[in-house]
Amino acid sequence: PVKIISLVRDPVARNVSTFFYAFPGFVPEWKDMESQNLLSASALNAIFESKRQFIQTAFNWFDEQVKDTLGLDVYTVSFDTSRGWQVYKKGQVELLLLRMEDLYRTGEDALRRFLRLPQIEMVKVNTGEERETYELYRRFLTYPISQEYLNMTYSTRLARHFYTDEEIEGFIQRWRNPNPAR
Repeated sequence: PVKIISLVRDPVARNVSTFFYAFPGFVPEWKDMESQNLLSASALNAIFESKRQFIQTAFNWFDEQVKDTLGLDVYTVSFDTSRGWQVYKKGQVELLLLRMEDLYRTGEDALRRFLRLPQIEMVKVNTGEERETYELYRRFLTYPISQEYLNMTYSTRLARHFYTDEEIEGFIQRWRNPNPAR
């Protein structure tokens, strides 16, 4: 079999993370702007929310990259939100789909089973703390994301398929009530 491993993540958290990962591309003059104190939390939020085209790619990823390429439609099988992972199969292709939020809770077990390994250890790499835009990211987290943006994002098929209503409500509360300590 061909074994593929993919992740899904709270779509707003995914968009925020990707935004700051690619921030130098979105705002090439960001270092000059930062030195002039032009990147307040509200300014960062305005730039983020203006990138609507950019965020749309994540909503269609499973259709465009998995269904169209592999013939696997993850939306036709219910996702086990309590477990945090699901295996999808079609012919010789097996896809393990893990929720990022459950990676350290159930990910090792899921990977071990899927890959038929006796032991596996999760290791954090490529974290936001390692990036030069980390302080901008921390500042961004102190400002609420608009309800309009959250409604648009959490009403998508992607959000509704992989997360419960209660989980989505928790995500919305997280983004509407910022906490700089997270």
